[in-house]
Amino acid sequence: MVGGSTGAAASTAGAAGATAGDAAQMPDAHVCSIPDQIMILEEDADGGLDPTCQNVPRKVIANNCIGGICHDSNGPPAANLDLMAPCVAERLVNVKSHCMDLLIIDIEDPTQSLLFDKLNSPKAKCGETMPFTGHLPPDELACMNAWIHAVIRAAQ
Repeated sequence: MVGGSTGAAASTAGAAGATAGDAAQMPDAHVCSIPDQIMILEEDADGGLDPTCQNVPRKVIANNCIGGICHDSNGPPAANLDLMAPCVAERLVNVKSHCMDLLIIDIEDPTQSLLFDKLNSPKAKCGETMPFTGHLPPDELACMNAWIHAVIRAAQ
């Protein structure tokens, strides 16, 4: 989806979506500073919150960004960015990408985030728009944008 370093060390305890409750059952698991199952609020959405937007890592990211040659932990992930391992949100916040040093998720200006650009722009600033197969459907794009804002809210 986007290029960049992976930021904080990622746990290899399981697939995206692990929670603090899961961590209690896995003694070596890392507890995410920003939970993977972050609650998206009305204030995070632009133009109203679709109730299907909850759990973006499992619903949108898992279905569109991992697998094949993309961003999973089953081999070297595209652009060195693993979107499958737990604590995905904390690995994206204020992490510089290889694209013009843009932050993957910029908490100061979300619309300048590389992730936002890759998902929303007709032509990405660097590389291709994502997902590689074409843009997300409007409902999933709205959920991803709301998730980005929820991640920023949780990071502050």
